[in-house]
Amino acid sequence: MLENKVIMLVGASGGIGSAVAKKADEYGAITFLIARNKDNLENLAKQLKNAKVMVADATNLEVMQTCAKKIYEEYGRIDILIHAVGNIVLRPIHSLSEEKFRESLEINLVSAFFSMKAAIKYMIKQKLSGIFTMNQKRIEK
Repeated sequence: MLENKVIMLVGASGGIGSAVAKKADEYGAITFLIARNKDNLENLAKQLKNAKVMVADATNLEVMQTCAKKIYEEYGRIDILIHAVGNIVLRPIHSLSEEKFRESLEINLVSAFFSMKAAIKYMIKQKLSGIFTMNQKRIEK
């Protein structure tokens, strides 16, 4: 089912992202692991047979466009985009700063939009492709 499918996995170094990467690898996918933490990505890639590391900030559209373009140039397609980036700030609203609120929006919403915007122009050329978004928790108190 996933054999030789090209997956752009954003948020690969987190709990959900790394679990998805391992399962995709079991099924024979070619997985591009994308996240900010190079060490975590490289440690994950060592556990997988067919994964490539791309250190990138998903809240930067230009960076995400570069990632998608590189994947497309190397394989001629992006079959699946998985966005597994997210956090939640657990604080009473009266003590939550505007900065933390905006940071949460960037991580949870903007990164998903940028990931989709970057990949969709390559994915739309294909008859079958899929986009999945999920939110994992990085709790900040």
